[in-house]
Amino acid sequence: MNEERDFLSDLLRDASVEVEESSEFNDRVIRRWKLEQHRKKMMYWAPTMAGAIVAGVGFLAMLQIMTAQPIQSPAELESQTAELELPTQNLPSLVDDAS
Repeated sequence: MNEERDFLSDLLRDASVEVEESSEFNDRVIRRWKLEQHRKKMMYWAPTMAGAIVAGVGFLAMLQIMTAQPIQSPAELESQTAELELPTQNLPSLVDDAS
């Protein structure tokens, strides 16, 4: 039984892999983690930002409508008259009257 245990522990020891840790490894892992956290925040806040933009555009449109010159009412438009003035000089005829 001891021989089997020694044999198995030798197999495990031989099968283990020596990991060589790079000095840049920690920096890359931390950077990737920070990017993932930033991406999650953006996904969380994106609908709120879009809603705020739509609300802002709606607010600006409302302000523009409220500050625009008022349109005249139909009663005021009916009271105004326009006169058409015809030119007083004789214009050449386009139709030949000789026939």
